[in-house]
Amino acid sequence: MMKKLLALTGTLLVALTCSSCGKEATSNTESFSPDISIEEINWSVGSGSVKGDNYVVMEYTNNSQLTIDSLTIQFTEKDGVTDDQRTALYSDIQQSQGFDDEYMSKWIESKTELNQPITMYGKCDNAVTPGQTSEQIKCYYYGGWTSKNVLHSDLLTPEKAEIHYEKDGIAYILYYNFESKLYNLEQE
Repeated sequence: MMKKLLALTGTLLVALTCSSCGKEATSNTESFSPDISIEEINWSVGSGSVKGDNYVVMEYTNNSQLTIDSLTIQFTEKDGVTDDQRTALYSDIQQSQGFDDEYMSKWIESKTELNQPITMYGKCDNAVTPGQTSEQIKCYYYGGWTSKNVLHSDLLTPEKAEIHYEKDGIAYILYYNFESKLYNLEQE
């Protein structure tokens, strides 16, 4: 019995010790002041041209004091989006991706059954120095499908941002939640 108790205690100590291993994170406290504020990133979504074709695109100007190595902004469906608006988006995706009616019908059915909201993201992996504007990058609906109709982006609201940067030789990932207006910082 004593051996089992010692083994269990040892296992718990190892688990507790390892739970603090890995990435260092800074929690969302009132005293936390991020190196880059979301207000210093002047981002926009609109219609633009990528390699000669029109798409829904995102670009941003880095008004911070640090180089941004990568920026991702994720969007989610606004409240009050109608079935007609969803149908118009699905039709545009079908046309732009070249999906047949049978495939699209099954795909829409799966989204409806799961009650999955419309999602979109834009990700710029090119370093943008202070004062510089990024290239226009395509935005992707549902994790991989492009759209050429910028009106569909009006159905969305920004959800979160992920900002990669370096300071004093250390790589960081700064997360921002647009709803709660809170930051979270991790070392890479």
